[in-house]
Amino acid sequence: MDIRDIKFEHRREYRVFGLQRSGLHAITNWIIASLIEEGEDQLTYLNFVNSSPDIKGNRFNLGNEMPDLPESCRTPLDKLTGTLVLGFEEWDAAKWVRELDTGVDSVNVFVTRDLRDVFASRLARLEQPKSQFSISEDTLKVWGEWMTGTDPTGNYKMLKHYRKYTPLPPNTTAVRFENWISSEEYRISKAAKLGIQFHNLGMDKESKHGGGSSFGKPPAPGQTRWEKYLEHPMMKEFIRQIEEGSPLPYYI
Repeated sequence: MDIRDIKFEHRREYRVFGLQRSGLHAITNWIIASLIEEGEDQLTYLNFVNSSPDIKGNRFNLGNEMPDLPESCRTPLDKLTGTLVLGFEEWDAAKWVRELDTGVDSVNVFVTRDLRDVFASRLARLEQPKSQFSISEDTLKVWGEWMTGTDPTGNYKMLKHYRKYTPLPPNTTAVRFENWISSEEYRISKAAKLGIQFHNLGMDKESKHGGGSSFGKPPAPGQTRWEKYLEHPMMKEFIRQIEEGSPLPYYI
């Protein structure tokens, strides 16, 4: 499916984008739960997971069942006059948010996370390619290898793609996952910027899609995942490249 071929008639639009393993679906669940609480009864979510730029084929795979949106609110696209929530993941997500024209002004949400934690999630997939979900070990291993891979100069592709997110698209609110999950004050401030009322809703849901967390459950406030891999040679090199390259403001 090419999203540019869809005819849209909706009136409101949210675009959530960033790297996989950054908490995109958690933030999306929170936004959707808030919209439903405010009375939105016509809502559809489309999740576009981009294939590797090194692989030929369709631009995007469409995962329209993510997150766990109630069927009563999942309106067919050709009948949607309410809210459309679009999820864009991976290497050129920001490019699509910048350039896609659906005829509706969008509220853009950039979900960011400590890049060391995102990278640690990839390492976990490489070292323990298994899941409680119906995803093959080979597939999970590919997920790990892709963003921990390097280009011919030895730079990690994950950082290369992340740098291309700047400048962030217009009308973008950056949401730092660690701050969002640990601070109600932070969630209140971000809700105001996103134009939604503050509700502590949707935070207890971990989507059954996408393989779930590589680490089983979110870390407790103040804890990090990447420290488990602190002595891993790939993590050491990753941190060195971050410190030398400063891909984006590290804490938002």
